[in-house]
Amino acid sequence: MTSRWVYLGKYLFFALFGVVAAIRGAPSLDLSTPDGYRPIWAVFIVIASLGCLYGCLRDNERLEWLSLLVMLPCLGAYVYAIAYAAAYGAREKQALAIIITLVLFLPTGRWFDLMPRLKVRK
Repeated sequence: MTSRWVYLGKYLFFALFGVVAAIRGAPSLDLSTPDGYRPIWAVFIVIASLGCLYGCLRDNERLEWLSLLVMLPCLGAYVYAIAYAAAYGAREKQALAIIITLVLFLPTGRWFDLMPRLKVRK
């Protein structure tokens, strides 16, 4: 039961992350992607996070897994944007970029954790 609260906290964090990125912007993402990409990206992050949150609350592992399948490429795009910004734009913020990158990989473990369970339960 304790791990569920950790996952719920992570999913809530990423939903808020998407909302903040939509409202305030994400400079590293804007630097490395075409115009108009960030709002669409933020919507996908928010929807996927809410799907994960709902799936985790209702023990719907399939919904949580599918939502993670949407969220992980979006987070991968942000990791790429941070690496791009650190390499070409904001060298003074490399330590922060590394920390953010590590935090963004948090949902990956849950995706791999759910995968074998879904194969068994068909």
